[in-house]
Amino acid sequence: MGEAGRAPIELINIAFDFRDQQGKPSAAPDRLAGIAGLFALKRLFPDREWRFVEIDVTQADREEAEESIKRLIQPLTTHMDLNIGTAFWFASRGRGVLKIYDPLTEDLLYQQTNEEDRPLLRLGEEGALKGVGRELASTTETTQSEPDETMESLLADDEANVEQKAPHWCQRMQTDAAYKCKTHLKGKAKREGTSHVTEASASSSSAGASVGNGGGDGGEEDVTVHIDYHSFPVQSTTTYTAQCKALLVGIGADEQLAGYGRHRTVFQHGGYPALQQELNKDLTRLWQRNLGRDDRCIADHGREAWFPYLDEDLVAYIQQQPLSHLIDLTLPPGVGDKQVLRQAAAHIGLEKSAQLVKRAIQFGSLASKQTSVSYFGSRRKGKGTTAI
Repeated sequence: MGEAGRAPIELINIAFDFRDQQGKPSAAPDRLAGIAGLFALKRLFPDREWRFVEIDVTQADREEAEESIKRLIQPLTTHMDLNIGTAFWFASRGRGVLKIYDPLTEDLLYQQTNEEDRPLLRLGEEGALKGVGRELASTTETTQSEPDETMESLLADDEANVEQKAPHWCQRMQTDAAYKCKTHLKGKAKREGTSHVTEASASSSSAGASVGNGGGDGGEEDVTVHIDYHSFPVQSTTTYTAQCKALLVGIGADEQLAGYGRHRTVFQHGGYPALQQELNKDLTRLWQRNLGRDDRCIADHGREAWFPYLDEDLVAYIQQQPLSHLIDLTLPPGVGDKQVLRQAAAHIGLEKSAQLVKRAIQFGSLASKQTSVSYFGSRRKGKGTTAI
């Protein structure tokens, strides 16, 4: 293998600074997923040099660059396009810090939760449900053991719609399905003056490391201590600017392998024939909807965007396969969507990464929250389709 084949690989990770009402910085799900992927890659390919480049975008950084980014994403003008374009623009600029995390960090990643105790890294199966505030209820609590189609389609919807619909949905329908909403159960417990909801929900909402008194019998009980992402042990931090000439971009996987929530809705109504039509439409308009915007934002810093999932041979191969051989949307999010890609990742050793439920870059990086506060006064009021 030549010199280029041994060059360091830079993993550029974007997160937007967003703070809660107490001023505490939030952990971006994409940052946690990136660190988890870093550890997995190091185990699989220990001879390669992996450089994890963390780029944190403050509100001041974004506002300074925003007018230039708006010009680059034209003729697109929506809130979603601005968020995505901004993420790619700062990724291509490549100014951040090079971090080397202590191996102890890996065990903490999947314990991180948001302010509502929802896991920030959502895995398939039950993890997809917990990510929107639900858990499968005990069969002793209900006579209905399976959720209905309406609930499943809601949970599979895109994250923005879930955030808007979920509170109304679970108050109206949670008694009709085998799910319980931790957020509303906790609200009920607080109103009734109780200190906990149920033994199961109390234990599942505790995230962190179990710490004892170091003794044998007769000591204090173990307690659970939450360790926040911003306190993760780091071996070194160095100011760094990315050296790569090209960025590998994952566009094309969702459009060809049913990665979006709306694909699940189409499949539920029309099966594989309707889904195939929707995917064909997505691929046909991809150049107009995504590629121009992202290519211009990346090229603004003199780097080239490469799209491996749009390789002509790969696209042709996917088109030749029966769709049922590639995906299975009867399975939950994080399992059936992009199934063949998930199976390939698991096959080479990326088991946890292969189970992650999709988050759009504007949500996983917290770009949407930061810009929603700036433009709409609240992180929950901004809509992706609103013109900026």
